[in-house]
Amino acid sequence: MAAEKRENDHAGEAGSGKGKGGGMSASMKGAATDAADRMKDGVNYARDHMAHTYRRAEGMVARNPTPSLAASFGLGFGLGLLVAIVMTQREETWAERNLPDSWRDLPDRLRQMRMPESIARHMPSH
Repeated sequence: MAAEKRENDHAGEAGSGKGKGGGMSASMKGAATDAADRMKDGVNYARDHMAHTYRRAEGMVARNPTPSLAASFGLGFGLGLLVAIVMTQREETWAERNLPDSWRDLPDRLRQMRMPESIARHMPSH
C-alpha cells in the first residue's frame, strides 16, 4: 500500500512538469519498484527457508539427543584444538629472518656485560 502511494506521488510529480530531467521516468520507477519487490520476496523466501531448516534440525536433535551431543562435542573439541594449534605457532620475526647471527644475539651479549645500573635498567629483559 505504501508502494502504491509512492507511485502515485511520483506519478503526480512526473506529470506536473517540475523541471526537465529532474525526476525518474515512469518506466525507471516501475523497474525500481519491481526490483525492490523481487528483493523483498527473496528475503522472505530465505527467512522462511531458514526457519524451516532450523525446525528440522531442532527436531532431529530432539529425536537423537545422544548422537547429537557426541557430534557437537567432537566438532567443538576439534575446532578448539585447531584454533589452539594456530594460535600457539610462533612466527619468525623480521630480525630473525634478516639480521646476521652476530647482530641477533647483541641484546643478550649486552645484558651479560657488566654495565652500570643506570644503563642496565633500560635494557629489555627476558
